[in-house]
Amino acid sequence: MHGVSVRDAGDGAPVVTLTGDVDQSVVAAVEESVWAAAAGAGRWTLDLGPVAYLDSAGLRMLLDIRNTADATGVSVTIRPPRDGMARRALEITGLDRRLAG
Repeated sequence: MHGVSVRDAGDGAPVVTLTGDVDQSVVAAVEESVWAAAAGAGRWTLDLGPVAYLDSAGLRMLLDIRNTADATGVSVTIRPPRDGMARRALEITGLDRRLAG
């Protein structure tokens, strides 16, 4: 189970929050939802706090988001998962440092 929600941070920059599991079965829909939620924003935040699980497809999606944002001059802040397997997957692969921008 996964979800994508959007809220305004109060400064006009959207905060896109992912919840649940991000794996191969949902990664395409999640990435499409993330970009749709952030469309037109020059800066935004991707909050992974509530994400419980990331498989290799989810990790790749996060790297693709970072690379696309960097290539297009969009400022993206990626907040890591709070704890658990998703956070550990980022730490083991070193993506926690790469995604930090």
